[in-house]
This record gives sequence, C-alpha cells and structure tokens, in this order.
Amino acid sequence: MPLAQAAIERGDWAMVGQLRDSYSYSGWSPISPLGQLVGIDPAQGYRYMKLLRLGAPERSAVRFDDELAATARELSVEQIAEGDAWAQDVYLRYFGGQPANSDPTGMVLCPL
Repeated sequence: MPLAQAAIERGDWAMVGQLRDSYSYSGWSPISPLGQLVGIDPAQGYRYMKLLRLGAPERSAVRFDDELAATARELSVEQIAEGDAWAQDVYLRYFGGQPANSDPTGMVLCPL
C-alpha cells in the first residue's frame, strides 16, 4: 500500500483506476493481486471512483456518473460525504485540480 499511496501522490491516474477496481470487485473478472491485498470495500471504491470522476474529461463523465450512482446506493450519507471530501482534497492536492488528458482509468482517448 505504500507504493500505491506514493503513486497517488505523484498524480498517477492508472493507480487510481487500479485501486477503484480492487476495492470494487464486481464479479466479472478475477480479483487482481492488489484486490487480494486490499479486499472489497465499497466505501473505498466510491472514493477512488469519485476521484476518477473529478479527473474525467467531459466525454467520459456520464459513464463515471452512472458508476458513482450505482456505488452510492450501497453507502450511507456519511460515507458518501466523506468519500466526496476525500476525493476533492486528493484531486486538488495531488492532481492539481486539472482534468486528465486521457481517460483517467489509463485508456488513451481519441478526440471525436
């Protein structure tokens, strides 16, 4: 986890996506080694999904909004508020409050 945290502090969107996937295992793919380490935690998954949404280019926003809404249904109001505040703080502190130049899950997007 220190390596994952260091990657976040370097503004590594790919690590954000990996952590989101690891905490939010949905059953459609094998659990990753990182997922085996951290375990499923919907509240943590929400935090990383919210961070991804904050950095998403507008053309990806709807997809992230849908995923956030689905994840939020499993959480309390307090967990959502804490996740939103955490994501906003991390976005401003480590990602400069700037949207990603590519899909923040690590996939390069082609301009339309």
